[in-house]
Parts: sequence; structure tokens; C-alpha cells
Amino acid sequence: MQKHMTVKAFIARLARFPENTLCCGTFWLADDFLSLDDTLSPDDVAALEVAHTKKLLFLAGN
Repeated sequence: MQKHMTVKAFIARLARFPENTLCCGTFWLADDFLSLDDTLSPDDVAALEVAHTKKLLFLAGN
């Protein structure tokens, strides 16, 4: 399952919390994965993006 998050949706999601709530997030793009290993195929990058998203959702309790 792949989720797409727009800036508007992300702002709305974060608006549930007080402005002084600590927040940390990471966004990995294809270039980030390729900077670590430039031999990755588009399918490899897509699999890593899915794995990273699942990890973030798990850590966020979703």
C-alpha cells in the first residue's frame, strides 16, 4: 500500500497537536537512496520507499 501525503493534508494532520509538541519526521526521495547505492533499480527504490513508509507509520502508531 502506498500513501501519498499532500502539504495541505500534512498540515491538517499536524494541526491536531499543540504547536509546541515535539515532532520529528524524515522524507526519503529516490535521490536519497541512490546516493547510498547508485546501483539500485527503480523497483529497488520503490521497495525501500514502501519499507520506510511502513516503518514511519508503525512508529507513529498508525
